Amino acid sequence: EWRSSTLASGGQCVMTTGILVMLSLRLVNSDSNCSGRVEIFHSGQWGTVCDDSWGLNDAQVVCQQLGCGRAVSATQSAHFGEGSGPIWLDNVQCLGNESSITDCVHQGLGSHNCGHHEDAGVICEGTNSLRLVNSDSNCSGRVEIFHSGQWGTVCDDSWGLNDAQVVCQQLGCGRAVSATQSAHFGEGSGPIWLDNVQCLGNESSIIDCANNSVSPTSPGQNPLSSAVRLVNSDSNCSGTVEIFHSGQWGTVCDDRWDFSDAQVVCQQLGCGRAVSAKLSAHFGEGSGPIWLDDVQCLGNESSITDCVHQGLGSHNCGHHEDAGVICEATPTIKALPQTKFKGCANNSVSPTSPGQNPLSSAVRLVNSDSNCSGRVEIFHSGQWGTVCDDSWGLSDAQVVCQQLGCGRAVSATQSAHFGEGSGPIWLDNVQCLGNESSITDCVHQGLGSHNCGHHEDAGVICEGKLRLVNSDSNCSGRVEIFHSGQWGTVCDDRWGLNDAQVVCQQLGCGRAVSATQSAHFGEGSGPIWLDNVQCLGNESSITDCANNSVSPTSPGQNPLSSAVRLVNSDSNCSGRVEIFHSGQWGTVCDDRWGLSDAQVVCQQLDCGRAVSATQSAHFGEGSGPIWLDDVQCLGNESSITDCVHQGLGSHNCGHHEDAGVICEVRLVNSDSNCSGRVEIFQYGHWGTVCDDSWGLSDAQVVCQQLGCGRAVSAKLSAHFGEGSGPIWLDDVQCLGNESSITDCVHQGLGSHNCGHNEDAGVICEGKCIILF
Repeated sequence: EWRSSTLASGGQCVMTTGILVMLSLRLVNSDSNCSGRVEIFHSGQWGTVCDDSWGLNDAQVVCQQLGCGRAVSATQSAHFGEGSGPIWLDNVQCLGNESSITDCVHQGLGSHNCGHHEDAGVICEGTNSLRLVNSDSNCSGRVEIFHSGQWGTVCDDSWGLNDAQVVCQQLGCGRAVSATQSAHFGEGSGPIWLDNVQCLGNESSIIDCANNSVSPTSPGQNPLSSAVRLVNSDSNCSGTVEIFHSGQWGTVCDDRWDFSDAQVVCQQLGCGRAVSAKLSAHFGEGSGPIWLDDVQCLGNESSITDCVHQGLGSHNCGHHEDAGVICEATPTIKALPQTKFKGCANNSVSPTSPGQNPLSSAVRLVNSDSNCSGRVEIFHSGQWGTVCDDSWGLSDAQVVCQQLGCGRAVSATQSAHFGEGSGPIWLDNVQCLGNESSITDCVHQGLGSHNCGHHEDAGVICEGKLRLVNSDSNCSGRVEIFHSGQWGTVCDDRWGLNDAQVVCQQLGCGRAVSATQSAHFGEGSGPIWLDNVQCLGNESSITDCANNSVSPTSPGQNPLSSAVRLVNSDSNCSGRVEIFHSGQWGTVCDDRWGLSDAQVVCQQLDCGRAVSATQSAHFGEGSGPIWLDDVQCLGNESSITDCVHQGLGSHNCGHHEDAGVICEVRLVNSDSNCSGRVEIFQYGHWGTVCDDSWGLSDAQVVCQQLGCGRAVSAKLSAHFGEGSGPIWLDDVQCLGNESSITDCVHQGLGSHNCGHNEDAGVICEGKCIILF
């Protein structure tokens, strides 16, 4: 990814300290380099971004990409004037941590339904906190930091290349070449703000590195970061929020103050989860400065000052708007003399339920004939209560199913689908990401806080593919697995305690005591699904363990997981997506099909990153069953069938809606998937890589990206034949640990001085496949 800290009008690139920096992104029509209309350079011309779905996460990526700090505002409706030329992006949806705006999900370059009256813009915080001076380049010089109204320097004690790397990255100046000492760029004046800086090299700001501040503003405080406290309450974990900055404590305005903001404060203070975000000087009016306004946290920041805000001291508030929080608070020995510290192994004196720690809530599913479906109930304060269905969705149900060892969530039921409960309603407005370990770890209104009746009781239906039968306990019995519409057993060949451990963990039954054999719990009937199971003991599912399936659906395939392939293309890494299930290949419907779904397929096939998620039978119509519909992946699943979907074989589609993918990288012109000419897919075309500077580190990244092990050789001079089409990369310089070849330093996409007689190739060690 190429960046620059300054944007000159016209021209595509500048040379800074010997590094060519592509200016693929700029902000225009403003008197600041860090605000304006967003424009992207592609195919030889600048174009704009449409404001459909444009929000603060998208603006954040732009601001970070340009080295302009945090995003303050994501402007719409041509706030900075209408642009001209193409509209390159539409429906941009960033998470906020992408390295480039083009890495975010979008419609595709040039695909839109907008006019220039919808041009998007950003206002960034700016970069006035760090600069390089006393040099004729923006990317070299004496390091200076702006704090408390004045610029100051950094002492060179312990100063090294990792520290310089953070400065260069922060300023958008690429990799650090040298960390100079002894006032190489002349002596500064004023305060020396930092000393003994020790960076790892991956920090986002020089002040995030370990350091000794020369003039701390408060005992133990770094003057470049703000302390936080809660006051005007009889608890350390509730009160008015105050921040220490520039030598004095000040408050936070309650404009936009909500639960996510309170969560960051509570976590920062070690006070557990937030219970409530208080407004209107709930704990009394403060005095002194109001340091923060319009705070907008995601909830995972390490400090309240890391959240988006107007800028320290910038506000339009009075102290009658002082913000506060109430945190859950971490119990202490004084508060709970009957127990040891939370988190340690302990026997609680008054357990809330057999085997339950009173400091966490148990969960159960009731009013159903299955352990893995029913009305959701939580045990708290000595009694079971229900969950209100406000905001209740599949991500919330997923957490419950995982917590109970019931596999994936199939449905999140509402309106007392499993009957009305009684007693308290413990949770309301639950909002889970889906990866929490407990339903009470999700964002919610606070235990017991709700505006519901039991006619709104929430429920779940989980997949539940594993059970123990023929015993009087849910946690002992014959192991049975549900597959292809029927329950079947597991053969006891090689069956041992590690295998039993995985089953017990999967079902939420604690540690395994015994792995029984010889039909100890009676003989089953129907198919025997698994044999020669060999678990390590840490797998999340019994089907994840090494095993010999008795009736494999395809050579080398476990019948309990679906194979995937890409067909009707000249590449193994692009084509129509097909899944093997119940003995036959079938397609995937394109309803809701997007880049996150395509990403899972590309990763599953070791084809690198997804470039495009094609729809409408782009690679031709398939035949046979349509196995998946309404696929919704997060992008980090290990298999496309692990994503949320309607259920295998459940759909409302025709083959004219068959989904496809195009993955980023491929190796061609060889009889092996792990050697060949390197080609990458960009802007609708496959193209090659020039062999200038091509070496083993570069080949290593390609091999790793394709899941082909270590690089054996980096081939030059069109060793695997000359390609055709564009030459996308030249002068590639990888460290060897990048996740993608396009993450390495290079001249910029499409910039080269090569011919196809210089096409680069690789020979990788290859994939190791163990067959039992």
